Amino acid sequence: MVVLPPLIKDQTGDFTVGFTAVICGLTLAVGVLVQQPARSLETHHPGTVSLLGMAGALVGVLLTVAVIDHPSIVLVILTAVVFGVGYGLTLVGGLTRVEHTSPASELAMSNAVFYSLTYVGFAVPTVISMLVGTWSERSIVLGLAGLAALSLVAAMRAQRVTRIRAV
Repeated sequence: MVVLPPLIKDQTGDFTVGFTAVICGLTLAVGVLVQQPARSLETHHPGTVSLLGMAGALVGVLLTVAVIDHPSIVLVILTAVVFGVGYGLTLVGGLTRVEHTSPASELAMSNAVFYSLTYVGFAVPTVISMLVGTWSERSIVLGLAGLAALSLVAAMRAQRVTRIRAV
């Protein structure tokens, strides 16, 4: 969400910092709005929410490539919404998994570890800015898309194995 607005700074001009705040707020608001329906979906179809969230994040990364190729305020807003959906779904999926797999006596610590690991993602913009001197933004984001796709495939396979074992 913070990488997107600078990609269209020519279109936002003096409002780039304000636009970044709007995009951050939009992404987080969408993430919060999808959490309640995600809880319901997770109750009926365990594991599905995490996979949908990962797919949403992958689509968001691919839309980021589209923003790099075709800078557009509307495309940045759409990408922020998609990232928000991915964020909300993966958060609910992850916290639900932690809740179901942790003994009650370790739930607080497990949640703390979960949040600590998820916040590592805040380093991604820094990593991208460090790599831009070596590779193009497009190449870096496509690399992230590849990693996201591999992660999604691995999670889908793990989900399938878990369902087969449950039967």
